[in-house]
Amino acid sequence: LAPAFPDSTRFVRIVGNVLGPPLPEWALDRAVHERLQRHDGPLLLLASDLSETSLQTALQRHRLTVTAGACDPVDSNLFDGETRPQLCELRRLPPAPTTDTASPSTQ
Repeated sequence: LAPAFPDSTRFVRIVGNVLGPPLPEWALDRAVHERLQRHDGPLLLLASDLSETSLQTALQRHRLTVTAGACDPVDSNLFDGETRPQLCELRRLPPAPTTDTASPSTQ
């Protein structure tokens, strides 16, 4: 499907057989995360099953979520008889709250 997109489009994989949940975070996961954080344009997701646990975990790991109502099926003869993938807009979630481990000051 990638050749159907404009040449300027970049792809990163957040779930697969060598990265993403349920695997621990490897260097490749961190490189993907850094690339996603540096990108300042729109983010899109291409996926067949949006409810898949590993996908949802990966999106949370990268502080991303699918924008409600912003998915469209991808027409392709590659998926004849299979669930067609969807192209969905993503939005960034606010940063996770940090926990302050400093001890309270004594007076």
